[in-house]
Amino acid sequence: MRLAIMASLALAALTGCASYFSVTSLEPDGSGGYRFKAPATSYEWPLDDPRWEAERRAMLQRRLQMSGACPTGYRVTDRQPVLAEQTTLGDVWFVTYFIRCNA
Repeated sequence: MRLAIMASLALAALTGCASYFSVTSLEPDGSGGYRFKAPATSYEWPLDDPRWEAERRAMLQRRLQMSGACPTGYRVTDRQPVLAEQTTLGDVWFVTYFIRCNA
């Protein structure tokens, strides 16, 4: 698992945003909403950097549009960063956004 996370993040860092998007995920949460997960690191895509937070939110919107979910809009009900790994390059986080579609 550790090697897979680091390999995915390294590839994304080398190839830019397109690959970064590929290490995000959107899945139903089982209660009518969705969970969107995106990586953040202390050396690339910083966790609390406003620019990268805006980019993660834009990717969330793209994932929702691609899946056809929430056609009338959505709201983020929670944001939870979880430390996945500490490496010599810095910390690796996965930020989970909890989503509810508008009625």
